[in-house]
Amino acid sequence: MPEAIWLLAKIPPIQIAGATAQNYSSILWTTNGTGSFIDPAVLNPVYTPSAADVSTGIVVLTMNVGGITPCADVSDQLLLSIIQSPQANAGNDAATCEGASYTLNGTSASYYSTLLWTLTPLSGGTITVLHHSIRLSLRQKGSTGQ
Repeated sequence: MPEAIWLLAKIPPIQIAGATAQNYSSILWTTNGTGSFIDPAVLNPVYTPSAADVSTGIVVLTMNVGGITPCADVSDQLLLSIIQSPQANAGNDAATCEGASYTLNGTSASYYSTLLWTLTPLSGGTITVLHHSIRLSLRQKGSTGQ
């Protein structure tokens, strides 16, 4: 069973670490993806995932080890999982009157596990989530807590 390494998308190349081999004549790393190795003939190479690798989300890296004669060649696999980086859009800047409610439009988020809306200052009002819309109720300047 391949070992697993988890990566976040949009990251620099990854240095493979912890690979080991003994009594070998050669090493050659290969991938089922379209990324590239800086030097595929070293024990712990650097792998750069391609855009297709990121889109697919998973790549198998194989270390092929040439045995010393009369021993056979062997290989082992490493499973590289690539997780998309979270993206957030709080919508366009807007203006509203003091004491008025305002519903945010054009907000979106993807590749996330949790969402948290905050209001600055915290005493500036309340945030209400109604199905897929966000309503801000703003306090008037000078209200309690200001």
